[in-house]
Amino acid sequence: MFCQQEHGVARFVVKSLRDGVDLEPTNSIDVDRKNLYGLDPAEYLGMVHYRDVPLKTGPSDLTARFYIKRLGSDCLMLEFLDIHVM
Repeated sequence: MFCQQEHGVARFVVKSLRDGVDLEPTNSIDVDRKNLYGLDPAEYLGMVHYRDVPLKTGPSDLTARFYIKRLGSDCLMLEFLDIHVM
């Protein structure tokens, strides 16, 4: 309700970055493999901060954070932590 009243947005849709958003993702992504923030090093390899998460047709003031999780000797995954305003 708040988003619709304040911003005229009834719902958000997750879309691929390949759908025409004009961003340079390499300038918006920071990878921290030194600080594990208390995570188990046997399972986690670091954290990704994705600044300026795109909304609608351009960058926003939101940052998404993901853990880099080890799934095996040759497989990794990004585990979503949160999205917030920086």
